[in-house]
Amino acid sequence: MQNYLLYQAAGSIDTVNECRYALIKYLSLYNLKAPNTTSVIIYTDRPAMFEAFTSFFEHFEMKSPVVTSKYERLKNALSAYDGNILFCDTDTYPVMPLETLFDDLANGKVYLYEEREKNVTSHLDLVIGLNKSNNKFLQEILEARTIHAIQNNSSKLEIKNALSFFGHYKNLPEFKILLQSFFRKNEEESIPNLIKAAHHFDAQQILKEKEEYHNLPLYKKWFRNIKGTNWSIKKYEKKF
Repeated sequence: MQNYLLYQAAGSIDTVNECRYALIKYLSLYNLKAPNTTSVIIYTDRPAMFEAFTSFFEHFEMKSPVVTSKYERLKNALSAYDGNILFCDTDTYPVMPLETLFDDLANGKVYLYEEREKNVTSHLDLVIGLNKSNNKFLQEILEARTIHAIQNNSSKLEIKNALSFFGHYKNLPEFKILLQSFFRKNEEESIPNLIKAAHHFDAQQILKEKEEYHNLPLYKKWFRNIKGTNWSIKKYEKKF
């Protein structure tokens, strides 16, 4: 069964950069040899930005972006493609191979990676994985507009957590600045060289270091500011 990674990378250059970073992280997991059972579909208005990736996948398709919800895009993909569909927000990226996840999707399970927004009760569905056998469940998603609202779904499907498979950096807006610098400085580099350069910085690790700094007592942050060792996204530019 074919597996499809589905992204929408349109409008902002930041979204395009995030998607390129996700593909770089994916290919690094497979030493540049993506399984021939995995295809990539990207809705984008900047196809030239992804052209260099096409030769590393058996099937790499770019489509004109559509203004609709991620759930509608999932529905359209399930209608157009026979296989497992894994929709990923662009500011998520795989941290381990996805074969186990795709096997579960083929067996009718649903995968979800969600993040609770700070100070609110709503949830963000960062990654959603399912296949055609889940059409009834998808219709429930479309009606509820969030998977979280129907955790006790009438379909009684097994919903698994994709947390162990993915990292994200929604709480690290500074990473967009770093990616802009990264791709600007390496715009002429090949995908293998981009992977080597990106190996020296990781979004989740940077987020962890930022949070550790901001959780320090005020006097320790003040002391680090004096020494010039305060946290700043710019220090990571030196790594590439």
